[in-house]
Amino acid sequence: MSPTGSMAVMEMKRVTPVASPPTKVRLEARGLTVRYGRRPALDGVNLAVAAGEITALVGPSGCGKSTFLQSLNRLTDLIPGCRVEGSVRLDGEEILAPGCDLLALRRRVGMIFQRPNPFPLSIRRNLELPLKEHGIRDPAERRAILEGALRDVGLWREVHDRLETPATGLSGGQQQRLCIARALALEPEVILFDEPCSALDPLASGVVEDLIHSLKGRFTVVIVTHNLAQARRIADTTALFWVVDGAGRLVERAPTERFFRAPQEALTQEYVTGMRG
Repeated sequence: MSPTGSMAVMEMKRVTPVASPPTKVRLEARGLTVRYGRRPALDGVNLAVAAGEITALVGPSGCGKSTFLQSLNRLTDLIPGCRVEGSVRLDGEEILAPGCDLLALRRRVGMIFQRPNPFPLSIRRNLELPLKEHGIRDPAERRAILEGALRDVGLWREVHDRLETPATGLSGGQQQRLCIARALALEPEVILFDEPCSALDPLASGVVEDLIHSLKGRFTVVIVTHNLAQARRIADTTALFWVVDGAGRLVERAPTERFFRAPQEALTQEYVTGMRG
């Protein structure tokens, strides 16, 4: 690992996780069905996500993993022709209800995408803009939050002397960590990751993976990944999605060690051994 990568990992390791009760359910989907027009993307998914843990969603492309993720903070609302049925509860509160405050929801449930998407602004403005939009007006408070978020993702040492430079000038891995810092700055309860390492080189991918693992306990994490080794390294729970009768369905959910060592479903066994998928 490069000196820069080593410093980032060292900086992240100083963050002390605060453990959440392992049995508390933070998010729960019941009978979740999503259609794009007439085409079903998900059919009747029931899945509970434990507070403070990392849950990995695995399965082949097109089986509804990203759709499930987007349903958890209602990004599905932004997709023309998308219809969502069933129930999704955050700490027992129904988020699919018509009166749900979407701005508040998306502050509580942050999202990191496959490709880094920093705003075409300075590094500082990338973090300050969402803070202002969410009502944090005091400049000193914003500066403190900005520095804390950049330290959390191991970026402070790398960028503290160039906060006014364009965020798009950062490397791919730095941009992704900046996007994670932007989410952390809003103090979410849940962070959703949609294949956050797939567009990165192996070194940057390793740094981001270590960062995600360091968030365990402080935040509830749901990550979509095609990398089974990554799921096995960082996840507490792993869930397999698959296309069944033309729609994405949940095949199996289990503690990660059991999921890989002794899966209960034949399809899971074939997938984790490379026989299918």
